[in-house]
Amino acid sequence: MPIIFAQAIMFVLDLLKFFFLRGTSTGQWMQANFSDIFGLWYNVLFALIIVFTYFYTAITVPTNKMADDLKRSGGFIPGIRPGSETSEYLDKIMSKLPYQVLFS
Repeated sequence: MPIIFAQAIMFVLDLLKFFFLRGTSTGQWMQANFSDIFGLWYNVLFALIIVFTYFYTAITVPTNKMADDLKRSGGFIPGIRPGSETSEYLDKIMSKLPYQVLFS
């Protein structure tokens, strides 16, 4: 879901530049800084998207509910006790995911 909002932000910047700021110094600045994938502002915006995605996932994924659902349905994670230990394990794994995706 966050990537959809991120794309919307990027498209809104392009729409502003195209319809309202064409030929102005602000439009030229936006063209130079937000269109270059190696530029500073493009990468700052990209980093903010990654940070927002990380916090969105941390807030919206209920590891306690996942652990309870696993316990209720008879499922388990091998080597991890059902209940609070499963919840802590899932929370630990969820916090590692952004790092593994970025640096793998």
